[in-house]
Amino acid sequence: MKQRKPEIAIIVAADLGNGIGKDNAMPWHISADLKRFKELTSGHTIIMGRKTWESLPKKPLPKRKNIVITRNKNFKAEGATIIHSPDELTQHAQKDETLFIIGGAEIYQLFYPKAQKLFLTRVKDRFDCDTHLDFFNPKDWQTIYESNLLSDEKTNTEYQFINLKRR
Repeated sequence: MKQRKPEIAIIVAADLGNGIGKDNAMPWHISADLKRFKELTSGHTIIMGRKTWESLPKKPLPKRKNIVITRNKNFKAEGATIIHSPDELTQHAQKDETLFIIGGAEIYQLFYPKAQKLFLTRVKDRFDCDTHLDFFNPKDWQTIYESNLLSDEKTNTEYQFINLKRR
């Protein structure tokens, strides 16, 4: 019997230009996106880079196993497991679990070739972003779910939830 590996899923919000951030923050606020993020990742392992960890308002994110990947061998993050390469992830993952890659751009790019699923919030506008998913290719993915066009009540920002699987 073939042993299963953990499934890798990317979860990200990106604007129409594949921008995902500015000054280590998201340039939009969509309450439903944050709620969806929490619902999808709770009870799972989340993997993030050091800058993403440092940008979190609350550390560690509750009800999730937090893993920070960094080249800095001296980095400490209370409440998180620190790894220094994707190869170390196998020591901390269960074979049947879903691992959620939550950012930033370097970490998305590192795990992009291994990801089987992509949970995308497509923000229907272009923002002044300094961080982009330049490597994202829609031809790599098949859409398995696409919400109607939605709008944030407070900011009127339009968006869609799109679930994709690797072709």
